[in-house]
Amino acid sequence: MTVKKRRHKQTWDIDDLFTSPLADGTYCIGRVVGFEPDALNSAVCAFYAHRVDSIPNMELNLNEGELISVLFVTRDLLDSGDWQVFTHCTDEFQLNKYIDLYSLRNNGFIGVKSIGSGIIIDLMNAYYILTPWNIYYDPNYFESLLLSPDKKPRNVMLK
Repeated sequence: MTVKKRRHKQTWDIDDLFTSPLADGTYCIGRVVGFEPDALNSAVCAFYAHRVDSIPNMELNLNEGELISVLFVTRDLLDSGDWQVFTHCTDEFQLNKYIDLYSLRNNGFIGVKSIGSGIIIDLMNAYYILTPWNIYYDPNYFESLLLSPDKKPRNVMLK
């Protein structure tokens, strides 16, 4: 009988940058921009159209034009280290520009959807045309996760 060593839980914080592995061995970049225990214990993450070949060892210069999505996300892959934190950002992220946390908190986060981290992996692989865009029952599901329709890549792969 083999015993698997338990991995240590990764610590992360607001403004940490992390990598999410893609199907081709490259990585996309995300940023923890919030944490809401009352919203299904979700991390609020921003995902960027910024792809790297290896895990960076320093802060990246990410601009607002590269931002494709800001979502409440399950934190399992952050906790496990599968989404590997590599640095802490020094610039401020204007979360209230994208999500009205004040109103959501006042309403007890009723109606908030926390997107599964596996769905985010599927989204980012489809964004980089590594897997089909329309793999879910609703073929336009990924569009609903983007900041705006113009963030959808032009030549997506379809099944």
